[in-house]
Amino acid sequence: GRLHLWMTDMQRIYDVGLISAENEDVAASTLLYATVEVPSLEGGEKKEEKKLYCLYEVAAAEDGKYNIAFVDLTEKLEDMKKVLAAWKEKDAQISKEY
Repeated sequence: GRLHLWMTDMQRIYDVGLISAENEDVAASTLLYATVEVPSLEGGEKKEEKKLYCLYEVAAAEDGKYNIAFVDLTEKLEDMKKVLAAWKEKDAQISKEY
């Protein structure tokens, strides 16, 4: 079946989105989160960038062989951070009322 990325804080769930292509039958997957040092263009201090990747196996329907797919999900990180911030804000509002 298709592969989705879901995020949870054990109280709420957010569907980040589809990762695999429509015709892919995903067998297994792994998320990889990395902090990468990037040199600055001016030659100053190195800058840290956060990266998110998904590595997953795709079962080929015809011959039964597995292929590996590697997807860069770094663009999804900003959306995920916004959702986490909204959840944190809601929790703070609720705790003030009770």
